[in-house]
Amino acid sequence: MDYRVVTAMNNNVVLACDEKTNEQIVLMSKGIGFGRRPGDIVSDDGANRQIFKLWAGEKDIGPLQADRVAVEEVVRDVVELAKAQLDVENPKLYDALLDHIQFAVDRLRFGLPIENPFIHETAVLYTREYEVATTAAQMIQSRLHVNVGEAEIGFIALHLHSAGKTGQIDRSMRSVQLYKEVMELLEREQIGNTNSRRVFLQALFDILDTVRHGIHLQFPFPAVVMQRLYAAKAQTDEICRCIEKSCKLSLDEDAIDFLILDLERLRQTNTP
Repeated sequence: MDYRVVTAMNNNVVLACDEKTNEQIVLMSKGIGFGRRPGDIVSDDGANRQIFKLWAGEKDIGPLQADRVAVEEVVRDVVELAKAQLDVENPKLYDALLDHIQFAVDRLRFGLPIENPFIHETAVLYTREYEVATTAAQMIQSRLHVNVGEAEIGFIALHLHSAGKTGQIDRSMRSVQLYKEVMELLEREQIGNTNSRRVFLQALFDILDTVRHGIHLQFPFPAVVMQRLYAAKAQTDEICRCIEKSCKLSLDEDAIDFLILDLERLRQTNTP
């Protein structure tokens, strides 16, 4: 279906007119308003994005035109906070956060919820970033009068982590997904307790960081020792499959042996 742009309210929201019914409608999608001029045609068929449609009469879209400056001010302060507390010096962070937070604010103003299945994992894995993101949410609440909630706090934390560590938010997201999958595996197999599982997962991510930096781990124990750890070996193989699926990363034998040993230590916490 085609819509004729009446006006672009911001980069993510346009007031448009249904070409068939001549009825005005609000279209929302990330970047849908960028560069749009009155009379441009927007199509929702075949587009590789989700477009939300809201009848113009149901929502007050006037405030959106004034939001941009206020959001820019908040984002600038969040970036400065990230520099001070996380030592993040990434010139791309401002634009990434501005785009993301503006779209989140737009969605919430229109009553569209933000869903994030990895809130808990993000808070545990990226604790410092999550704390800064919580402060950012408080800024948004006090200045823009929008409560972004824990889901958006988690996404802001991912942006902060990717800006300071990985440089790619999808890598940060894949790490969070891996954390969730391995934690569920350990819980399903009833290995360890909550605290010991977190210690194991931290050791796991230390190994992954070492491998990503091209550092070879040299396992100090003879192979005959590892051959006795049958159960830990089988479960580590499953974890390695999760790593390959989520992070597109393969571990060599030495890294796997370190992981087996860490998992065996975790298994021993089950022993009375």
